[in-house]
Formats: sequence, structure tokens, C-alpha cells
Amino acid sequence: MEGEGASGAPGAHAPPALLFLPDGSAVPLALDPPPGPTAGELLRHLQEALRLPPVASEALALWLSSPMLEVQLKPRHRPHRCS
Repeated sequence: MEGEGASGAPGAHAPPALLFLPDGSAVPLALDPPPGPTAGELLRHLQEALRLPPVASEALALWLSSPMLEVQLKPRHRPHRCS
């Protein structure tokens, strides 16, 4: 059923999200249950995972992409609701 975990069972935990970097590598991040973290919160987790300095947040952006569309998320957006 749409909107449920990968197993389709109610209450199943979704696998961690993968945030893909421009070099093709990915950083796994656990997501809270819906509505999930904001794009700004995910970027802070990414910044911590990559051990980037605080000033790096000024240059980071989170994008949702598919073969037909790419959307840059604002810090208040909740990617889990958009996908």
C-alpha cells in the first residue's frame, strides 16, 4: 500500500534516507516518522556527518530529483512530505 514502509506492513520502519553528494557518494541518515525532519535539519545532520565547519551551511542545498524534475528545497520544507 502506498505510503507504508518497504515491507508494506503497517508500522514498518523505513530504511534510512540516502543523501547523495555531487561526487556520487551517499550519506545515510535515519529519518523520524512523518512528518520527518525539515530540509534544514537534514542539512545540519549532513554537515555534522561530513565534519564541515559551520560556515558550510551557507553553501549547502538539498534537492529532490527524478528523471523529469529537480526541486531545490527551502529549509522549512519537509522532504518526506514531498516524495
